[in-house]
Amino acid sequence: VYITFKNNTGVDTEPVTFHLSGTNRAMYVVSETNGSFSREAIDTSKDIVLNNGESIKLVMPYGEGENVTVTGTNNLGTGYMLSAGSVLGTTNPTPSATMSGSMTSSSADYTEVQNGNGFGFSETLLTHPEGLVVTFTATKADHTLVLNDNINGDGTGGGVKEFNFKENVSGVVYYGTEDVTSFGLPSTSTRLGFELLGWDENPAASSPAYNKDNWTIVSLTAFFASNGSEPADLEVKDLYAIWKPNSEASTVYVWKEVPEPGDQAKEFTFEVSFGGGFEYTQSRRYR
Repeated sequence: VYITFKNNTGVDTEPVTFHLSGTNRAMYVVSETNGSFSREAIDTSKDIVLNNGESIKLVMPYGEGENVTVTGTNNLGTGYMLSAGSVLGTTNPTPSATMSGSMTSSSADYTEVQNGNGFGFSETLLTHPEGLVVTFTATKADHTLVLNDNINGDGTGGGVKEFNFKENVSGVVYYGTEDVTSFGLPSTSTRLGFELLGWDENPAASSPAYNKDNWTIVSLTAFFASNGSEPADLEVKDLYAIWKPNSEASTVYVWKEVPEPGDQAKEFTFEVSFGGGFEYTQSRRYR
């Protein structure tokens, strides 16, 4: 039973990194490095890293009929969308029924997995002289909006979220389908103790350009144009969250209960963290 993974993304700056998991029988794995008579055991508890153009052929002697799961995160870089497809054999390949050339992603915006998002898919191992071949590929978005949490107020701190856009033959930038030429920015956040005032190109802005009166990028084409009109000549554009301390923020109390006969007077040191994300709603604008 063989399974080969190939990196055909065309991205030389970052590799494809993924992890394999499955049943104990399936996960007895060796790597066929230099032909069928030169094999070495691999540690399946570690990630597999493939640079562009590289491949690895795995031999799973007890894997027939077992399922393996492939998981990872797309870290190819801003604007790159990762996808994968699998076939059985290379001489006369047939599509793998368990995958059909798609991936599940933590982002529902595209069937392809956007940069920074996780991916996962499963394969059923079959006996075949050439085995299963899984190929990773990538496409580059025409334009990418990067939303920065901007926790420190200087463009740093927190995470980022990417949104990818396409451009039609007429030079019009759209989101998803060609009739959606505007974009509604997230208007809520769960950052503890702060209110999201809006988004701006200047991380230190006090009155953000996109705010409670207008959360919508009316024209994506103009937004990605360096002259504010057209053509859309900017591949990547950043917006930064602008925050205001919430005057109604309340105190959060944290305690640890110690049942008897535990030491009721003992002091404990532990960390507490809070997290959240943006609630995204899409604005539709028709040409």
